[in-house]
Amino acid sequence: MTESTIDYETGEIVPVAQDPAALASLFGKLARVMGRLERLPRTGHNSHFNYDFVTDGDVSDTVRAALAAEGVAFFATMRGVSVDGKKVTAHFTYTFGDGETGATWSCNWQGEAIDTQDKGTAKAATSALKYFLLKTFVLSSGDQADDTDADAAQAKQAKPSGNGNQSGKVKFFTRVLDEIPFYENVEHVASALRKAGFKRYDPADETKMFEALEQAAQQAANAEAVDG
Repeated sequence: MTESTIDYETGEIVPVAQDPAALASLFGKLARVMGRLERLPRTGHNSHFNYDFVTDGDVSDTVRAALAAEGVAFFATMRGVSVDGKKVTAHFTYTFGDGETGATWSCNWQGEAIDTQDKGTAKAATSALKYFLLKTFVLSSGDQADDTDADAAQAKQAKPSGNGNQSGKVKFFTRVLDEIPFYENVEHVASALRKAGFKRYDPADETKMFEALEQAAQQAANAEAVDG
C-alpha cells in the first residue's frame, strides 16, 4: 500500500490511494478513542492570574494511552516556524497510523506563543499539540478559554454604551485578544491590567497597558510551561 505524501515546502498533504478497508479500520479505532475519553480535569494552576487549567501533560498522557491501547501510532512533523514581532507560530503536520493495516491520516495544525527569548518555538509546539488533540477528539476541559461563546458574551458585557472613549476600550480589548494569544477573554485581560496597576482604561495609557499585558503574558506563560 502506498504511504501518504507531504509536500514539506507548502505543507500540503498530497492525496494518495489507500485501501478503504484499512482507512475504515483506522477511523474506527480513532472513534473508539474518542468515545472512551471524557472531560479532562484541570490539574494545573496559574498563581499569577489565579485560575486552573488543563495541562498539556494531562492531554498528552490521556490521549497517548488511549491511542496505544488501540494500536494507533502518532507522529508529529514540524514544517516550519514563523516569527512576527514577539509572536512565534509553529506549523506542524500530525499523523495517525494504524499499527495493523498501515493506513495513515494526516492533518496540518499550528500553535502560537508570545516570547522574546529562546522558548517561543517550544511553547508554540506545546500549544499546538494540546489543542490539536483537544479538538480532534472533541475533548471538553471546562476551560473558559475553550468556549468562544463565553468570550463573546463577556465581550458583549464589557462593551459600554455611550461615548467614543468607551468604544476605544472595546477596540483595545479586542486588539489584545487578537494579538496576544495568551489571554482567554475580556475578564482575563482586565484582571491582568489590575495586577499591573491600571485601575481603569485610559486611551492615553494604551501603549503602556499593552506592553504591561505582553510582559505579564510572557511571565505567566513561562510559569505555566514549567508547571505543566
